[in-house]
Formats: sequence, structure tokens, C-alpha cells
Amino acid sequence: MKRQNYWIDLMPRKGEEVSAKRRELALRKFLFNTCNIVRFTVFDYGQLFPPRKVGGEQDPKFKAFAKIIQKDFKKREVKKGKFLFFNTQRIYYFYKLSSQMKQLINKRGLFYWNLTKEGGDFYCLMDATFYRGKQQIAEILSFDHEISLHLTNAGKTKLEKQGLKLQAIPNNPRP
Repeated sequence: MKRQNYWIDLMPRKGEEVSAKRRELALRKFLFNTCNIVRFTVFDYGQLFPPRKVGGEQDPKFKAFAKIIQKDFKKREVKKGKFLFFNTQRIYYFYKLSSQMKQLINKRGLFYWNLTKEGGDFYCLMDATFYRGKQQIAEILSFDHEISLHLTNAGKTKLEKQGLKLQAIPNNPRP
């Protein structure tokens, strides 16, 4: 089935907070009914005061949450790359989009600003990406409230009926 790429900005604007929550709920329902796998990016960072590393696979809070959702675990994937002249590494965790996972995502929502506080249960897991089998359906930028969608015409129509305004983007693959 042919898919088109779309973009949605769900950043709550002043006076539109309720409307933004409704649109996010409509998007979650669509993703939960359409997708069967969710992928998260493991996030870690250095903190200056007090100096320490926060997050990542060795963080005790991360390990505790990973145990809770272990039964839905599918695979771990590492992608190496370069940013300017730095070597980079992204670690992805894939999970079955089970009823437990859906409940956890509903509790936290798709968007948050602080991965160690607002991320709640999903301690240092960010940018949920939803799949139907191997087909990527949606990629979320957690802190920007932005979603990139890869939809059939039927999927596009369902979301537009829920009041979501989709902006078409070119079907060029990302670098």
C-alpha cells in the first residue's frame, strides 16, 4: 500500500491546551489500533552540578523500569554514526505494544520535557516510534510535540476526521 509522509505539530498553544490534549488522545487511539510495536531511544546525559551521568542502560532507575516491561521486550538495536567530528551511538529498545504498554503510555502521554522527571515510568526512554510489523507508522519527538507519520490514505482520513491537521512532507528518505 502506498504511503505518504505527514507532519503534525501538537505543541499546546496558549488557550488551546484542552484541544491539544484531545488531539494527542485521538493520535494515541489511532496508533494503538494501528500499530503492534513501539521503539524507544535510550537517552543519557552528563550533569554538571553535581557531576554525574544521568540515564542510560546502567542507571538503576532505567534498569528498574526495564524489568517492569521485560515481558514485552522484542530486541535491542545499536546504530553508530557521526555528528560533525564526533562518533555517536543510538540505542533503541523495541517492545510489543501490549495492553500494559498502552496503559503506561496513556499514563505518561506521548510528550514530556524532562526525561528524568516528567518521563515518569519511562525513565530516560524517549521518542516513541510506532510500527505495524516492519512498517514505521509514526515517529515522535517527545520534547518538541512533533510527529512524523507515514500513512495510507485511509489512515490520513481517520486522523483528519478526528480534527488533526496533517501537513504533507516529501517522501525523501532521511539521511
